[in-house]
Amino acid sequence: MTPQEMRTLYDYNAWANRRAMEAASKLTAEQFVQPMGSSFGSVRDTLAHVYGAEWIWLERFQGRSPASLRTRRNSRTWRACGSAGTNMNRGS
Repeated sequence: MTPQEMRTLYDYNAWANRRAMEAASKLTAEQFVQPMGSSFGSVRDTLAHVYGAEWIWLERFQGRSPASLRTRRNSRTWRACGSAGTNMNRGS
């Protein structure tokens, strides 16, 4: 994979994350945590999964091997999950 292909994939991922957060921002707190019967339970849990999966890959790219995932499953609003994703996209 070339560096340009990696950039393209990163840009697409950032775009998709922004779209997901924009959609989540329109939900009430109740809708955000409502069980949906999906793989991860709720919109919050789905976003927490995305955050955790991206975080662990970033750690691996930097030569670290975390023993567990960081999650935002305690977040009650999309803003709390969103701030985590924004920080992650900046590499912190």
